[in-house]
Amino acid sequence: MSAKESNRVPSYRHHRASGQGIVTLAGKDHYLGKHGSAASRAEYRRLVGEFIANNRQLPPDPQAGPLTVGELILRHWKYVEARTTSVGVRNMYKAACRPLRRLYGHTEAAKFGPLGLKAVRAEMLKTGCSAVVVQTAGAKGIDKARPQMSRVTANKYTNAIRLVFKWGAAEELIPAEVWARLKTVDALRRGEGGAEDREPVGPVADALVAATLPRLSSVIADMVRVQRLTGMRPSEVCTMTGGQIDMSGRVWLYKPVHHKNAHRGQARVIAIGPRAQDILRPYLRRELSKPLFSPVEAVAEVGREWTGCREGYDAQTYRQAIKNACLKAELPVWKPNQLRHAAATDLRKRYGLEVASAMLGHSALNTTEIYAEKDLGTVVRIAAEVG
Repeated sequence: MSAKESNRVPSYRHHRASGQGIVTLAGKDHYLGKHGSAASRAEYRRLVGEFIANNRQLPPDPQAGPLTVGELILRHWKYVEARTTSVGVRNMYKAACRPLRRLYGHTEAAKFGPLGLKAVRAEMLKTGCSAVVVQTAGAKGIDKARPQMSRVTANKYTNAIRLVFKWGAAEELIPAEVWARLKTVDALRRGEGGAEDREPVGPVADALVAATLPRLSSVIADMVRVQRLTGMRPSEVCTMTGGQIDMSGRVWLYKPVHHKNAHRGQARVIAIGPRAQDILRPYLRRELSKPLFSPVEAVAEVGREWTGCREGYDAQTYRQAIKNACLKAELPVWKPNQLRHAAATDLRKRYGLEVASAMLGHSALNTTEIYAEKDLGTVVRIAAEVG
């Protein structure tokens, strides 16, 4: 559906054969009563209002039978697509709903309860959340151990499933009691359910980064360098465009449109110092709305033709490129978020926790402030020194 179509309000029309008012919603005609009457126009406003509020979806047809879990997942997914462009949020719901759909896709959504949620969580821990459950075997026919899902991830995905049913209750697709029952399932604690407890992600050593860089394409290597200098999140370096960077001052200010806390009304300002600017300049020839770092250029560098459809990287493809380089070089695998941790560690040591928080965007901001003048001035000064 185009942006123009998604904003169009379905029209009130005259059905001449019956003399009634009529409106078409999602391809289905709804007769409203005598054309031009106050009652028919009130019915039109009601139907169109509910249709738009329901993300341009019709309520379930009672004659089609009870709403299933699979149908609820599909309806919620359309809501997610319309509400967020965050790849991380979309991937979270996709992953969480895969085992839910495998086990309970044909179950009536109103009858899904706490035991079902626990069963889905156990399925996550047993088989993961990939699209297809497969058995892999080694050279001698011995099954390889599937990477175990962490307890934190299992709890995160379980809560995502609860949010699907919360949305369904808010849209009056299922009784609110379903959501209330699912809230009774406690999160896994340490040692429960066979889930793995992983150590917190720490900073990556600069020596390991330096050893990895020669194995990366020049595009990915520059993304790594910029992220290490600025401390930005992986998603922020992936989606950076020239149009989001204010280059009027000695220190550039990158203001991502989409970022982790955008939905809370918080602003994000990333200061880019002289060293990072030098890395970015060759990429500024791209259109202002296009991501600076392009997979097309990275693939062309190794003499291959790009067959994908993405104009830029996302956090997952960026992370995978680094992992591949580490494996080829037989180096310990590290993740791009560890670059942010490394920047944070250096900033805390040199300037203190408060400055590090301001540089990394951890400052508490309300919906009316963009950045306190003191914080922004500090960020610019430090970026001029370190980045």
